[in-house]
Amino acid sequence: MIPSRNVISPLLVFLALLVVFELCVRLPYVIYAMDAPELGTDAIVHFFGLNTPSRVIWLGLSIVILATLATFLAFGILGSFHRMPLSRPDFERVGWLIYPIGLMFLGVVVASVLSLGVEALAEDISGKRSEFGDRGMAWVMMRFAVFSHMIGAIFYIRMVQTGRMFDKAAFAISVLMVAVPAIVFSLRATIISFTLEILYLQLLFGTFQFRRFLRLAAVMLPALIAISALRPDAEFRSTFEAAMFGIEKAVQSRYFFDFAKIGTVMSWAETQPWVGPIVFGFVLEPFLGDQIIFYKEIGPMIAEQVYLYRGLTGVTPGFLLESTLSFGVPLGILLFVVVMSLFLMIERRMLETRSPSLAGLLFRLLLVSKVSLLLNSSLGAFAFQLIVEGVMLFAVLGFLSLASGGLPNRLGAAIR
Repeated sequence: MIPSRNVISPLLVFLALLVVFELCVRLPYVIYAMDAPELGTDAIVHFFGLNTPSRVIWLGLSIVILATLATFLAFGILGSFHRMPLSRPDFERVGWLIYPIGLMFLGVVVASVLSLGVEALAEDISGKRSEFGDRGMAWVMMRFAVFSHMIGAIFYIRMVQTGRMFDKAAFAISVLMVAVPAIVFSLRATIISFTLEILYLQLLFGTFQFRRFLRLAAVMLPALIAISALRPDAEFRSTFEAAMFGIEKAVQSRYFFDFAKIGTVMSWAETQPWVGPIVFGFVLEPFLGDQIIFYKEIGPMIAEQVYLYRGLTGVTPGFLLESTLSFGVPLGILLFVVVMSLFLMIERRMLETRSPSLAGLLFRLLLVSKVSLLLNSSLGAFAFQLIVEGVMLFAVLGFLSLASGGLPNRLGAAIR
């Protein structure tokens, strides 16, 4: 019998942390904002639109708690612990060609950031992502810059395989390659995805230690706060004041399981005609055209009709809200549970497989880590980025294989 250890599902822990944030951080702040003269009436509209605050809170919390309990029940039935072999996974070593690949991506990261212009960066360092919408080459560079999270994961694998100081330094640089464009382009989900990827790799290689994970968190957490804190005309007298401002803005943001957003949008939806199966709009739109709401259209719609402002990206619904908007609360929660259960099974396959190929591991790692984008944005955005970054990963793996004389024979294992 192969020695193994039980490891609780990181996906389960991630979902639990999101719910704890809602109940222990956002809920007290929202209640405070309901009667805080210093925040003004804008705070009421920000959280509740034109709806009754008490009903919004009740409805939003009910949906979040029911979805969470149903998901945890499904995880309990499927098994929320993974039996991982104590031995390290045995697959081909990451070749030396990762260095020129890393240099190429480093150059693209620098170019994508500088393409915004020094003056524009100085004025609004964390709000320029929307400017890439119609700037062809700049948009392509940003997509490559975002993919740096997978380059960082590959560097981590090589660092563990070799143990060399040079590879440790290369991994440290790759962490900055992830953090800097994430701050500049306001990509919270990328930071969370990268953190999940390193956590999974630490579990796979048996290198997880809380102290080591804190080192990574010491870079990623400030990056998340900086995304919220670095705003135009924001001036701070100290680092502490900037951090507190960033934390407050993070609490005010409408991301992940924001119960106030869910309650507000569902209250609005009750007075509207059915918006259709928007969760699958990216699949149906080529056939139904204007008869279906595309995933990029629902954000601006929510912003304008629910929160009374216009924005290019608007308010991203997140998968839970997107599902309940599409099919109602019971069926929407059921769809959420089914999809989360699929992620759990993919996670188990990734962690419990004893002899994975490098390609198979990385494709599963990409898929599972993108759960943060799914929960924060939409199924359509998740599918789009998965396809784009999957193609990039295939190209990178093909180039890496040149160091050993050809494409990996087991590349097809990635889709098995």
